[in-house]
Amino acid sequence: MEWIKCNNAMPQDRVRVLCKMSDGSSEVLAHVPAYKGEKYPHDPHWIGRGASYMIFTAHENKVTHWMPLPDPPADSN
Repeated sequence: MEWIKCNNAMPQDRVRVLCKMSDGSSEVLAHVPAYKGEKYPHDPHWIGRGASYMIFTAHENKVTHWMPLPDPPADSN
């Protein structure tokens, strides 16, 4: 799989993907559309899961690239 620049394409909304952050780190996040009435309605939002639930916007540590997650293993034993 290849990294996809966010400037070229965005993943399907609310589908978890592997993201490369502007600080060089990687996160598994899902893209969500901005809501009407938000402070920055034109900015994409990315959400994480678990204890470190987070929302990223273009004004913070920004997602620069993404790629689909691999399929889970066929044998989970």
